[in-house]
Amino acid sequence: MTTQLYTQDDLTKIKGIGPARQKWFAESFDVHSFADLAALSVPEVEDRLKADGRSVSRNDIKEWLNQARSLVNEKNWKTLATFVVNYQVCQLPDGELEFQTTAHYIEKDKNEEWPEIQGAQVCMWMERQFERPKLPSSGKTQPDLPQKPASKTYRIVAKQVRLRQAPDYDVIVPLAEEDRIFLGHISHEYPFDLQLHFQIQDRAGNEVWLAPQDFQAQCHIHNLGTGDTSVLELKPDDVENDVRAVQNAALPELTLAPGIYNLEILFKFGKPGYTSYIKLPRLDVH
Repeated sequence: MTTQLYTQDDLTKIKGIGPARQKWFAESFDVHSFADLAALSVPEVEDRLKADGRSVSRNDIKEWLNQARSLVNEKNWKTLATFVVNYQVCQLPDGELEFQTTAHYIEKDKNEEWPEIQGAQVCMWMERQFERPKLPSSGKTQPDLPQKPASKTYRIVAKQVRLRQAPDYDVIVPLAEEDRIFLGHISHEYPFDLQLHFQIQDRAGNEVWLAPQDFQAQCHIHNLGTGDTSVLELKPDDVENDVRAVQNAALPELTLAPGIYNLEILFKFGKPGYTSYIKLPRLDVH
């Protein structure tokens, strides 16, 4: 048994095309589907109409083709098979209940039944009743397509943070100490600035230097007491400052209300974008 997919579309679904014009398209351009019609251009349809002594405005022709293109993009579902499944129950003379499952294949008027309530067996039987349609083979071999290069992935290694606040607070905090709880203790009365020193490593662990336009850095500042979160951009330096490719990024000067803050730095590389983030020790603002 072979199931065919029909490529004949009803062009009269397009406003302005009736049975006569559908026949004309078939005879003039061998058009039998929305895709066939959508592939035509306004000038070639207009020229053929004029040659046949027919008068149609360019706007009408353009509208036909636009409608055809819209219909091409719609999914045109066709029914392959229709089944009705019944779960039945019967009470026996001794009071016990007996169950059975029946299925009817409507297109072939074919029936089947099973004892008890069945699910998987019914599905397997239904799938065996018809063949899935297949597109005809074109006989052409698919050309080798160029492989898309693997996207770059990077890892951020935080080295240290420098915190400065007037009048005389200026500390450098090494981030190699994994048990460090607080990044620093600053006052809410004065603005402060923060500078992050970090390295970028590739997947193999090699240190790399990226220009500022090749990545973005954001600082997510979360107040543990109120639950409020602010997101600020860090401005990276564009100077490769030593052979170890340590890079810097700084927050704009800001003030924070008293509280304990979590600081997370999110890095985005390239487009559509690979991300990496680091979590800094907490900041105490008193």
